[in-house]
Amino acid sequence: MSFRRCAAVSLAVAGIGLSVAATGLASAAPRTMVRSALHPIAATSLAQPALPIDHAGRWLTDAQGRVLLIHGINLSMKGSLSQSRAYRFGGDDAAFLAHNGFNAVRLTVERYDIEPTPGHFDPAYLAFVRRMVRLLSSYGILTLIDFHQDEFGPVFHDNGYPAWMTSTGGLPNVTSVGFPFQYLANPAVNHAFDNLWNNGKDSRGTPMWTDDAQILSTAVSALHSTPGVLGYEIINEPWPGSQYASCFVLLVGCPSFDQGKLSSYYAAMDKAIRAADPDHLVFFEPLVSFNYGIPSSVTPPPGDAKVAFAFHDYPLCSAADDAGLPVSIDTACGVESKLAISNAVSYAAAHSTGLLETEFGATTKPAPITQAATAYDAAMVPWMFWSYQELVGSGSGGAFTTPPSKTPDRPVLASLARPYPQLIAGTPTGYGYDATSHVFTASYSTGRAKGSGRFGGDAVSQFAVPRIAYPHGYEVSTVGGAVVSGNDDPLLLIAANPGAKRVSVRVTPATA
Repeated sequence: MSFRRCAAVSLAVAGIGLSVAATGLASAAPRTMVRSALHPIAATSLAQPALPIDHAGRWLTDAQGRVLLIHGINLSMKGSLSQSRAYRFGGDDAAFLAHNGFNAVRLTVERYDIEPTPGHFDPAYLAFVRRMVRLLSSYGILTLIDFHQDEFGPVFHDNGYPAWMTSTGGLPNVTSVGFPFQYLANPAVNHAFDNLWNNGKDSRGTPMWTDDAQILSTAVSALHSTPGVLGYEIINEPWPGSQYASCFVLLVGCPSFDQGKLSSYYAAMDKAIRAADPDHLVFFEPLVSFNYGIPSSVTPPPGDAKVAFAFHDYPLCSAADDAGLPVSIDTACGVESKLAISNAVSYAAAHSTGLLETEFGATTKPAPITQAATAYDAAMVPWMFWSYQELVGSGSGGAFTTPPSKTPDRPVLASLARPYPQLIAGTPTGYGYDATSHVFTASYSTGRAKGSGRFGGDAVSQFAVPRIAYPHGYEVSTVGGAVVSGNDDPLLLIAANPGAKRVSVRVTPATA
């Protein structure tokens, strides 16, 4: 869950009416493409990358070696299986996402639903997750399986680890302070995390890592052959437990914890996942402190080349802005966010891991969303907004016991549905979108990101061009390539000219 709302946590630690169809989905007229005649949604469904997804350094790549860039969204389905079913995410939702250019979903999957009681793994829940992945895949949307947690689990009125895996140590369980303040003010929460990182015992006397490894491997075994899996994220927003204060040291963090207990945990969980699935990417996160520009010293799981660094970006000043404090979104928040982005890019380069920003936003304010998305695109960092609830629901970001409204928040949608390169037959060298002028530019080398050599002239790159960004159509100019898609198609297809080493693309609103 978002840490945007935890200004108090950071300050204390530092010692300081429209329907979905009305968006244009129902009225989108079929366009004829040069090489096929497909409805835009059908074209999107068929244009997904070749699986499985791998990486070449920081770049995510498909099985053809094309660079995959992601503009995605989190789908929070916390609570019980019955609550998740009540959310009623269906084909209309998936089509809405595809139509607006989203190509990936980070789906929250709960440990307490996988193994609700010791030794009992719920096949109905895993079947539900499989159906969700298949549904999204049928619309060309990849799914990142996010083994989620917030404040450890239901013992603390939140989500994550089942009660039988939760040790409070008999300490006061101060749940009344609510999220996210339990991290600071609930001794029982911090003891539960300490027990996890120390590989302590569950209620049966079994080591915690043995439990967790079995939960993850069981889920992965059930999901690995399902079309559309992007990969698995081991744990959401790991919290260091009772030593948290030492991890909020600016420019330093807590390298001994990162390199010790956290890295050892990731190594053990990665081994369990790899025993069930050798093919898909495994994503691992730094500590929550990474949000605020504090670097991470965590070590990637050893011996596994198919891993990716997943970071979140919830600037402290954004939380202050939400609280009504006088902060500058344009300056202070931008600087803080860019530091997190820079740290993430540097980490991926230093450790040769893939890179994906898997949470930002948790707001319905368009300005910070646009600012963040612009910064990610400038750094060529793929991203995933938190969450679908903020986009079409009540905006609470938490568990739902009844379906939220499916009325899109138009300003939020307009901030997120921006043109970007989805698949590049080559290596990106830059791209960006001006949300005021609606001018999109991109450039890429035809050199392969993975291996050597270049893509030939028959290799096509695809760019999402959501209709909400260009309601009256768009015009394209390109150097080194040719447009091979139809006028105003939501997927712009560019083929490099024979022998071209570099291709540039410029998209502008259509003139009258």
